[in-house]
Formats: sequence, structure tokens, C-alpha cells
Amino acid sequence: MSQTHALRIVIAEDDAFVRQNLFDVLSNSGHLVLTTHNGRAAYDEIVNSESRGEIIDLLITDVQMPELNGVQLLEAIENESIYLPVLAMSGYGDKELLLQLMQRGCREYLDKPFAPATLLKRIEDLMEKERKYRYSFNKYIEKLSQIRPNPVSHSFYTNKDLTIRTRELGGFVVVDVKGELVSDAALKVRDAVESVLAKGILNIMINFTQVRLINNFGMGAIVFLWKQIQEKKGVLRLVSGNAYLKSKLQDLNLGRVITIYHDEEEFIDHEGITAVSA
Repeated sequence: MSQTHALRIVIAEDDAFVRQNLFDVLSNSGHLVLTTHNGRAAYDEIVNSESRGEIIDLLITDVQMPELNGVQLLEAIENESIYLPVLAMSGYGDKELLLQLMQRGCREYLDKPFAPATLLKRIEDLMEKERKYRYSFNKYIEKLSQIRPNPVSHSFYTNKDLTIRTRELGGFVVVDVKGELVSDAALKVRDAVESVLAKGILNIMINFTQVRLINNFGMGAIVFLWKQIQEKKGVLRLVSGNAYLKSKLQDLNLGRVITIYHDEEEFIDHEGITAVSA
């Protein structure tokens, strides 16, 4: 393989023969391999590794397993705000579950049985996609940092493609975004959050539930703002049911550091907000 470093890989596979074969092939290729015999055990391994600060680089999972199947495993990991590249293995009759896995962010899959060379090539392709995406994405971040912010003093902005409103919710300032988060619109969102930060307010929630379109420039704005808030030791929370947004944060492994809630009710409940200001 062309990778220059060993990967830390978790395998979720209930077939002992397949599991051992995967371990042998990947270990002999220089990777650190953690094997588990079902979805629940894989979930425990990943969560425990994260709690110890041991980042998992890749999950290789069977589709059909006891305890938790592949889809349920990804759902459980996502609920912990843990995102990592996933390679699925499927057998005959698993296609419906495999499709659900792909919709939840799984990037590559293998049909069983497969040759060791095919496995290694799929892993190489997957990690190369990760590397290229991160490189491309960093270019968006660089471009954003070169465009000077234009802080706004008002709490409401609108045009034909975008509406931004700021309001208070408990100890947070909420930035509601509606429309398309692309190009200049991404800069407007950045400017709105910069204005909040300029007032010394460091607890910010950005509400994307009414965003119908977001591209890499919009994603770049989110990451740029997260870095700004992190430097000021503030808190950033996102609210979004947008599958694309979640998958892109997954691609960047930012689910580890940015909490995303599905809706405002979940945000209020988990953040323990009891007082709401108009």
C-alpha cells in the first residue's frame, strides 16, 4: 500500500474465519488491528478508544451481525458524535442494508469473498480519498482566512437566497440560517458569527435546519468559525438534520469536536437550557 503510516483499524465481523483472515492480512501490512465479534463489541471498542484519546483511523464492518448490525453500529457511533471512515463487507442478500450503510456515510464496500489484494486496494483508495478531500477542503479554509470579515451590527439579514437572524436562547446566541449556504452566503454567516464574537459572547449555536443547500465553501465557513471560537475558548454547537452536512463533518472527523443536534428541542434538552430569552 502507498500509505506512509500504519492505520489503527477496528474490525467488526462475527465469522471467526473471516475475522482471523482480516487480522492476518492487515497486521502483515503493518497496521494495528483490533478485532471484535459483533457490532456491540465494535461499538464498545471504538467508544473506549476515543475516551482514551486513541483515534481509530478506519472501521471495517460486516453488514449482518448479531447484537448490532452494520447500520445499527454506524447509528450508535454517530450518536456518540464519533465519525470515522468505514469500509463495509457484504454477502449475498445484504444489499438493502448495504445501501443504508452507504447512506449513513460508508465510503467503500467489498463483496464477500474477496482476495487480500482487493481488500488492501480498497483501503488504499478510501484513505487516498480522505487525504485528497482534506487537502481540497483546507484550500477553502485558506481562502476564507484571506477574505477580511465584515462584521454587521444588526441581528437580521436577508436576500433572495439567504436569511440570517440572531437571537438569545438560554446562555447561547443562536444564529438561524435559512436558504443556501454557498459562496457569498457562507461569508455572510461568518460575518454574523464574527459580530457575536466581537461582543464577547462565546457560546454560539448555529441553526442549519432550514438550509436546503450547502457546499464545500459553506463547510469551510463552519470549520473556520469553529477554529475562531476554539481559540477564544468558546463553545460552538450546530443544529441540523442535513445529511450532507453530517457526512462532510464525518469526512473531516470533525464530529469528534463539533456537537451536532438534530433539532432545537434536542439541543435545549442536552445543553440543560432552562431559561429562554426573547
